[in-house]
Amino acid sequence: MESTELLTKQSLLKLVLNRIPAFVFWKGRDNIYQGCNDNFARAVGLQAASQIVGRSDFELGIPREEATANYSNDEEIMSSGLEFEDVVPSSSRIDGEVGWLRTIKMPLFNDRKEVIGLLGTFEDVTDHKRMESKLLRQTEMLRKANADLVRTNYNLEQANIDLEQFAYATSHDLQEPLKIIEGFSHLIRQRYRTELDQSGQEYLGYISEGVDRMSELTRGILSYSKLNTDSADYELVNLREYLKRTIPNAEAVVKDTKAKLVIDLPNKPIACQPHRLEMLFRNLIENAIKFNTSALPIVVIDYVESSEYWEFRVRDNGIGIKGEYKELIFRPFKRLNVRSDFSGSGIGLSICKRIVHLHGGKIWYEGNADEGTDFCFTIRKKI
Repeated sequence: MESTELLTKQSLLKLVLNRIPAFVFWKGRDNIYQGCNDNFARAVGLQAASQIVGRSDFELGIPREEATANYSNDEEIMSSGLEFEDVVPSSSRIDGEVGWLRTIKMPLFNDRKEVIGLLGTFEDVTDHKRMESKLLRQTEMLRKANADLVRTNYNLEQANIDLEQFAYATSHDLQEPLKIIEGFSHLIRQRYRTELDQSGQEYLGYISEGVDRMSELTRGILSYSKLNTDSADYELVNLREYLKRTIPNAEAVVKDTKAKLVIDLPNKPIACQPHRLEMLFRNLIENAIKFNTSALPIVVIDYVESSEYWEFRVRDNGIGIKGEYKELIFRPFKRLNVRSDFSGSGIGLSICKRIVHLHGGKIWYEGNADEGTDFCFTIRKKI
């Protein structure tokens, strides 16, 4: 009965050893093989596992350098009594290619704690190592690409800073010669009024108009560049109360045009840059009234609150905007109307867009020509 049970256990052990994907072997203390599973036998060029019994590493179908390394390593493990684990290159693959094996070797002890042999397992991790190498190469490529991107972004940021500083300095410095031209043209008109004929007076008028136009443009550039060069802190402000106190210019336009202005803004603190939001609303209100030919211009400001954004809407009953201008209206100095019909520098909406972007939002418009316009924009609640 015991003999039958022992045979059954041996048969079961043999079945398990030959079904697992690992390469298993065991040696005696003399560093001679006493057995292995079928996978290991095939890997070292044997037709059956039983053929390995009594052989040394030098009698297997593997290169001598590899046999020497294996023999020395096994001898060191049995001498030290310490377990060994590593991933090593190997030419003992069934397909003949050089691969990688995860090796675990442990000394075997008798009841007296004496080393009597060694048990070793190999697992082919070639595919894993190849994938690891591929990932390392890809990681290095990504690292270099990221470094290039960081460098490019830095160069772009520096270029933008230089451009903003140039725009600020240029627009600021142009004010002085424009004032000189304006002053001398006014002086010529006053002193030589009687000596200038109609054409001369007309030419002086062109100069004054050109100076006024140039001054307006430089002021626009100056305002736009200041958005990037001037720092502005975020504050918690009640936007409804704040704008009531700070948009007298818009109120003046409303009074002059007898327009109707309806403002419905949140009556609670909002995290924003209040001065810039004031500039944003003032530009949109003034545009809504300026580009309006109806007998009673109407401007309605309202909002919608979501979990992440405040969305504001400035609605008017003005001349509207044609659909083909959708991508153009927020570009600096892009005018959609004849200057003689509607004054302005053409930079107001660019300033609005920049302010909205500084608040982590976006701006767009809805509506068509002759149907009025809804300018909508969002600002992020958490900056």
